[in-house]
Amino acid sequence: MTSGVTERLGFTDLVARLAGEAPRRDSERLLFGDLRPELRARKIGALRLPRGDGSRLALTEFFEFVADLAAADSNLAHSLRNHYATTENAVLDPSPDSARLLALAADGLLFGGAAQERTGSSGALPDTKFERAGADGYRVSCRRYYATGSLYADYLLVLVTLDGGPRTVLIESGRPGVELPDDWDGFGQRLTGSGSIVLDRVLVTSADFVERPGAGRQPPDRYPYTFNQVYLTTVVAGIARRALRDAVELVRARGRNYYHGTAARPADEPVIQAAIGAAAANAFAANATIGAAAAALERSWDAPGDFELSLAATLAAASAKITVENLALEVIDALMRVASGSTLSTERALDRHWRNLRVLASHNPSIYKHQVLGAYELNGTRPPLGVYF
Repeated sequence: MTSGVTERLGFTDLVARLAGEAPRRDSERLLFGDLRPELRARKIGALRLPRGDGSRLALTEFFEFVADLAAADSNLAHSLRNHYATTENAVLDPSPDSARLLALAADGLLFGGAAQERTGSSGALPDTKFERAGADGYRVSCRRYYATGSLYADYLLVLVTLDGGPRTVLIESGRPGVELPDDWDGFGQRLTGSGSIVLDRVLVTSADFVERPGAGRQPPDRYPYTFNQVYLTTVVAGIARRALRDAVELVRARGRNYYHGTAARPADEPVIQAAIGAAAANAFAANATIGAAAAALERSWDAPGDFELSLAATLAAASAKITVENLALEVIDALMRVASGSTLSTERALDRHWRNLRVLASHNPSIYKHQVLGAYELNGTRPPLGVYF
């Protein structure tokens, strides 16, 4: 069941189709290339762009939609994260190139990108090669990893180091020399295009360099990546919701109980009812926690110069991550406990819930969040301002 937000936005039919297709897509690694024209035509990437009167879809409502999308297929929901982060920052921290980025998004086009090499970090890119191409151009060669969503993107934002400093190149994903191999080898989130971006002597000129929103601001007056963290945790909450729904449907469909059960039908078995009830409570709590984190983030973004509100939002995001992951794992465990052997076929791909959750959680391990939250509570030590907060 989807939220009223998804219905109001006009995506109920898409979410329903995704939910029905998700097991087969996951088990057969069927990418979302067939949906690209529809996603652009329906402008799924423009949901939070300012309207004519300057208003925007509420951030709390936006995350309700993301949770619905993730409950249908967490792969597609995750694949859009980098795009949404780009447009959010372009509105909140505008740069001279923000209008250009927002105009592309308003046309339905999607952004992807990556900033990491296997041998370095976003601040050290030793393997990128430049060759001069005329007075105003370069031939760029590099390989970037963790390029989530880039397989479905129209434009790529690729971080490079040039003339001793970081620069960002905005190029079409179909430009000659750009390759987007489906080489993500993680055991979960296998349809997200989280593998590589390869540039093989791609021609770029001065017109292709853009300034990222908020780039170079020192010191930062807010935590710049809290949106990204709340987004990932929302996808996890969506997985919990789907696992609960799958558990309920499995039990309802089973007509034969174990010989030592106390009821004729599994749906009437008290221990099964208790397991489903606990799972429902956990899924509810996970979604309520996401709502609280999204509300804290929205308060921060309504007052972008208030660092204390930004701090409160990132602490809420860290707490939500820990809590929601634990709750979602409990829901998935309940799904496995109420399913009989005959319902655990690979055709249902129920194992994807655990695999997808674990891969999402590994982006930013909770054990580090535990320490940061503890240090703040005990000593008032603020979280770092890096990408995980």
